[in-house]
Amino acid sequence: MNNQTYFKLKQLRLSGMADVYQNIFSDNKKRQNLSVDEMLGLMVDCEINRRQDAKHERLLKKAAFEQPNAHISDIDYSESRMLDRSLVLRLASCDFILSSRNIVIMGATGSGKSYLACAVGREACRQLYSVRFTRMRTLLEDLKMASEFQEQKIKRELLNCNLLIIDDYMLSAIDETETALLYELIHDRELSDRTSTILCTQYDLKGCAMKMKGQTMSDAIYDRLEHNAYIINLSQNPEFPSMREKYGNRFKPL
Repeated sequence: MNNQTYFKLKQLRLSGMADVYQNIFSDNKKRQNLSVDEMLGLMVDCEINRRQDAKHERLLKKAAFEQPNAHISDIDYSESRMLDRSLVLRLASCDFILSSRNIVIMGATGSGKSYLACAVGREACRQLYSVRFTRMRTLLEDLKMASEFQEQKIKRELLNCNLLIIDDYMLSAIDETETALLYELIHDRELSDRTSTILCTQYDLKGCAMKMKGQTMSDAIYDRLEHNAYIINLSQNPEFPSMREKYGNRFKPL
């Protein structure tokens, strides 16, 4: 093995290629059985995989999921829960992001809304989409800061991330200024390619709109969400137990 080549690859931050190069040249039999093209192909594949894995980890960290261990394979599809497995798996493919559609997850407290949203969000990260998880009140405070103090970085991140997850959507009423900020965000994201929003709420969209001041803006928000969203109702069966009651800490924020 040429040590200079190995260290040059490291200097170029091509660690994946450097590791394969070292591995091949430390095994004479393997080196003799590989053509130059095959050797180069292995090195390039390893470098791509290393970079994708690193990007995946960065996206997960940046997303700041409330439930970072949520996983599609762990979702409860008990018959009495009345949750459409085929729809969840389709959403986990993240095709809804490609078509810029939204998801509204409705349900009573403890029904597993946040868990489902985080599970879909983690799948989006795995497919190398950018994701942000936030609560409604935190989102509004960030939008106010971006508006009042010209914090354009905050606004750009909220506007441009591929998937924005808003938990506790319309848990409490908002004033006219907050309604206008929310409308602007939803409107601007609608104009962008490959941007989707997941809303976790205890109310249907009509109920959410009624908690907003400013009828014109609230109607516009309702219209944009109602006609462009997959609706998942986790409280179709009122007899189904709370996820926190059923699974304990597994469904609580970590």
